[in-house]
Amino acid sequence: MKSVEAAGPMPVVLDSPAERSKAQLDDGAQLPNSLVNDEIIALVEKVFPRLPAEGAVIVIGSLTTDATPSFADGFARGLGLIAAKPVLSVHFGSHSRGDEPSLAEILRGTSTLDEIIPPENRTTVKTIAAGVFDRDSSAILVSPAFREFLRGTRKQFPWIIIYCPSLLNGEETTSLISRAHAVIATMHPGEGRGGDVQALRKLCAQLKTEFLGVVLA
Repeated sequence: MKSVEAAGPMPVVLDSPAERSKAQLDDGAQLPNSLVNDEIIALVEKVFPRLPAEGAVIVIGSLTTDATPSFADGFARGLGLIAAKPVLSVHFGSHSRGDEPSLAEILRGTSTLDEIIPPENRTTVKTIAAGVFDRDSSAILVSPAFREFLRGTRKQFPWIIIYCPSLLNGEETTSLISRAHAVIATMHPGEGRGGDVQALRKLCAQLKTEFLGVVLA
């Protein structure tokens, strides 16, 4: 199978009805269409040794349009199973539902992580929305407040998944990656974006953030 992955052993996962009927993973197992499955678990197991043992901040985002967080959610759940530690998933590009506070409110000081996720509920994968920022999000993401949020949160959630709908979003992407230990990109099968992959790999190298690879999803 032809790979568009970055350096390292991470496989390209094919997950579309058209591709799934004819494509297989390197180990020969077909990829079923579900949020968490054996192939997601196998993928997490392959990249897990390349991550810090004490936990990490991982940015997962798309290089194509109409992206959904389904792979990021599946990866977060698989990581929670493999690491056997709590995982926090932060969804950029989404608003909080109802009265549920968001990351933006935490950074503004109008809410706290304890209010969103009480300490007694921090044993599994939890998801919060990024919400709406008062000013340029890229400036927020390099601010001391965001750095302190990540530092403090990792005491309770050693693993933080940050879902970014688009990894082509200029300054916001750069700001997120600068705070991360590793990056995983997703793209739709058949959409050739080799130039974007190379640009992302170069950006990660400049920011000293490990580029784990590309997943077709």
